[in-house]
This record gives sequence, C-alpha cells and structure tokens, in this order.
Amino acid sequence: MEARRTLWFTILIGTVLCGCSTVNVYKEADGLFVAGNYKGAADRVRTAAEPKIESSHLLNWLYMGSGDFASGNHPATVADFTAAESCLKLQNMQFLGGAFSGSDYLARTYDETMMNFYQALSFLAGGKVDRARVEFNRVVERQGRAAKRNEAKIAEAKAAAAKAEKARSKKTDGNKIIADASCPGIDELEKELAQWSPYADYMNPAAVFMSGAFMLLWGEDSSDYEHGLTYFKRAAGMQPSSAAHKAIEILERKASGHAMPGDRDFVLVLFENGMAPEKEEIRKEIIIPYRYPIHAGISMPKLVHRGGAHERLSLWDGGNALGATEMVCDFERVVAKEFAEEFKWESRKAYLAAIVRIGIQIALMEVERAQLDRQVKEGKMSPFARDLTLAASGAVLSAVCSATMGSDLRMWSTLPKNFQAAIVPKPQGGVLSVKDASGAASIAEVQLPKDGPSFVYLKLPTAANQATVFTANGRKE
Repeated sequence: MEARRTLWFTILIGTVLCGCSTVNVYKEADGLFVAGNYKGAADRVRTAAEPKIESSHLLNWLYMGSGDFASGNHPATVADFTAAESCLKLQNMQFLGGAFSGSDYLARTYDETMMNFYQALSFLAGGKVDRARVEFNRVVERQGRAAKRNEAKIAEAKAAAAKAEKARSKKTDGNKIIADASCPGIDELEKELAQWSPYADYMNPAAVFMSGAFMLLWGEDSSDYEHGLTYFKRAAGMQPSSAAHKAIEILERKASGHAMPGDRDFVLVLFENGMAPEKEEIRKEIIIPYRYPIHAGISMPKLVHRGGAHERLSLWDGGNALGATEMVCDFERVVAKEFAEEFKWESRKAYLAAIVRIGIQIALMEVERAQLDRQVKEGKMSPFARDLTLAASGAVLSAVCSATMGSDLRMWSTLPKNFQAAIVPKPQGGVLSVKDASGAASIAEVQLPKDGPSFVYLKLPTAANQATVFTANGRKE
C-alpha cells in the first residue's frame, strides 16, 4: 500500500514538473489560408480568440490582418494591423520593463516589418499614397532597430539559461547522476539551421525593396529618388535581381534629370509566392546514466520548408513576352535568421530546465527506492516486487512526462515563402497578362491605366489558389 501511494505521488509530481503542451488555433487558420479561404482563416482566429488590445493578443491580430489582406478587405486589414501596432507597443513596454509574460508570444522583427508592409500595400490599394509613405517609413525605422531589440531578447534567454544552470549545479543526489548528461540532438538541429543561409542583421530584403519601389513609383523629387537608390542598392546587395538593378538605372536617370520616356511608363510587378516555413515539434533524447527507466527527452521546435506556388510568373502583352518575375527576397531566410539566434539560447534553456526536472525525478525515485528497501529488509516485500514497483514508477513517470512535454510552435505562418518582382514595359493594349513560368496557364488579366507607371501586386499561397491581385497607379510626371 505504501509503495502504491509513493507511485501515485511520483506521478502527480511528474505531471507538475513536466508541464503541458497546448494545441492552438493558429494551425487551423493556417490550413484555411493554404486552402484559399482567407476570410475563413481570419474569422477562425477572430471567433476563437476574441482579440483585445493587449500584448498577449498580438499574434491574433497579425493572423487576422494577413487573412483580411489576402481576401482583399483592405479597410479591415488596416484596422487589424493598427490594433496589432497598439498591442506591440504594450508588448515592447512590458518586455523592456521586465514585466513581459514568458508564456505570451513575443513578436519577431519580421512580424513588425511585415505588419507595416501590409498596411502600406493596403493604403496603396485604396489610393492613399501619403498614408502608404508613412508605413514604408516605419518599415525602414523598424529595420534599423532590429539588432538592438533582438539583443534584448537574446539577453533574456541567456539569463534564463544561467538560472537553469545554477539550479543544475546544486549538490543533490539527482544532480550528481545527471552531471554527465548530454543531448547531441541539439547540435544536429543547429547544423541543419545553418543550411538555411539566413540573411545578416535581421534584414528583410522585401521590405527594403518595396521601400525603394515606393520612391520609384511615387517619388516627388530628387531627395526621394536618392532614398530610393539607397534602398534598391541595399536590397540588391542582399538579394541580387535584375528588377533592383533596372530600378537603380531608372532612379539614377531621374535623380540626374535625364529620365527617358520609358522611365515614366512601366509596370512594377510584386509577386508574393507560396507559404513561409512552419514549426513542427521534434524530440531529442537526453542520455542519462541511471539504473531505472526515466523519461529523458527534450522537445524543440524545428523549421520546416513549405512549397511555392510557382517557380516564377511570366508577363505578357497579348502574344508578346515582356519578361518574368525573379526572387527579390527569400523570406525563408528572413525567418531562419531570427529562429537560429533564438534557438541557440532557447535550446540551451530548455535542455537545462529538462535536466533539472530529471534530477528531481531521480531524487524522487531514490526516495521511493529507500522506502521500498526498508520494506524488503522488514520482510514485507520481496526484492523482485521492489524492482518491479520501481520499474513501474519510472515507466509511468516517463509516460506522463513524455505525454505532457511540448514546444511552443506559435509563429505568424501565413507569410510567403519568397517575394518576386519584375519591371517591364507597359503593354500597348493596356492589359498585362500574367501566366505561369511556361506561359501555358493564365494566372490573371490585369487592366492598366494608359499613362504613367503602374504597380501590380499578386499573391498565391499555392498553385491551386486563385490569385489575390490589385493595381495602383504610380505618380505621373
């Protein structure tokens, strides 16, 4: 009877120690988004989360914003991201003041830049050029603050890891046993992350490219043209493309007062292609030299590639090929940069926390073993029954911990795999035909104004989706 009470006490303690994993609604919204039900994706989060202007609701507003944007509801998009901006301000105040809850989703730098990026595009879709200019300015400002903010995030993770290390160093029987524990799986994941070739300094080339595109299409004077040149040169430095180089040539002529007719009458196409990486849970075993079965594992998030809708899009004027889109930003690399930096410390923190929990489990097992040894000595239990009870305790405790162990897989996953762009002459017939890479399948027929430059935006999460398309007229000179 005493052994049975000890077993259930151990199970209860194990449940508390190991915590629990949660299923979130974001996976469901992501699935609706991939299927092309953009409004449904936004409504799913809206109904389930009932979002408020609180720092803990930031990710809800981001998901709703991307769903409303893809569905073409630009007023709702602006409202969603305005709310997200308010949540972000609260989050930053809490984070920098040390009051941020570790269980809440903490915004990534690319979350911030894409929030302003989509607002800017929605304002362009609504013809509000001045409002779009403000949002692109915010995009640039956020890029400049990226390194400082992420230094603070990393410092927090380091502090948590140091705290876990201190707990591990306490001289207990459990900690003596786990002193030589190791988890080679973490090193394997870090090596795999390096293959994603992250961009440097948390930069988002798409945001920089479009900041330049705004100056190309809506710039008003030589100062705007010079700023546009700076943005395009920076974007080309991170992700070389003929679109960026063509824009640089046009802006250089405009800045010097030697613009050509074609510099005033072109189409800039931006193609948002595929789906960004998502996180999946992966479990790695911790090697522990202990005599009884004890769950010794760690749960970590892993980035997983997702497909693009098309390799590229071809652009046509009737039967005449005008050009094709090419990558201006591999957004997977943008996501990988922040994930890799976080992983270095989050994995260490999770590993050390797991080691501490395992040490406590072992200590509990040793207490139980001592109690059972006394019963064997007093003739109340056979050695075989003792060993069987200990094995059962270890197995049940391991099962409880394994079942309740989980990773935080939250991320804004309804972003694209990559951004592509092209600058082509304006079709003489006034209609830009957008087709797949081979030119065989039609994607969209876009009506353009006769005079002045034009901006065409297309979004396709998968080849099976109908393209989200809008156009905006550039500034006539």
